[in-house]
Amino acid sequence: AVCDGTKYGDLNKDSNIDANDLAALRKYIIGSYEFVYKYATDINGDMKTDIIDLISLKKHLANGTKIEGRKPVKNFFLEKFN
Repeated sequence: AVCDGTKYGDLNKDSNIDANDLAALRKYIIGSYEFVYKYATDINGDMKTDIIDLISLKKHLANGTKIEGRKPVKNFFLEKFN
């Protein structure tokens, strides 16, 4: 799924969904990653970001499982964690 030109799962918005995004999602979930595209984190489309999204992204990277993502939103934004 795509929202505002960015793929769900592409947390760093580099146009690739890869191990860097997986690492970023893991850090985002525990609150230690400084910048991610928040709406790209909802891999399974349930309107929250949690361990299920991490598992879904791992499955996608391992075997190409479809990424659902949330319904389209108007704007992506960076979220900063201190």
